[in-house]
Amino acid sequence: MAQQAHPLAVSLQHLMSHNSTQLLAEACEVLLATVRNVTLHPEDHKYRKIRMANPRFNSKLLSLKGGLEVSKSTAHVAAFWERLRSL
Repeated sequence: MAQQAHPLAVSLQHLMSHNSTQLLAEACEVLLATVRNVTLHPEDHKYRKIRMANPRFNSKLLSLKGGLEVSKSTAHVAAFWERLRSL
């Protein structure tokens, strides 16, 4: 049985194939900053939530084709790691 690609990988591939290199680079910067903040401050709840109305997050990631899917997939991965940490 063939293994399915992880939803994050699928959504990142969609983001990469439907946006320019410049827009993709800007989206990755925002995404990496978000993940970095959660990683560096795992106990700080303010970094665990993304305000969808955040202008930078909205314009650099959510407005892109596939940006919402990447955001959702990233949140699912973070929730998974949070569950593992609590075991």
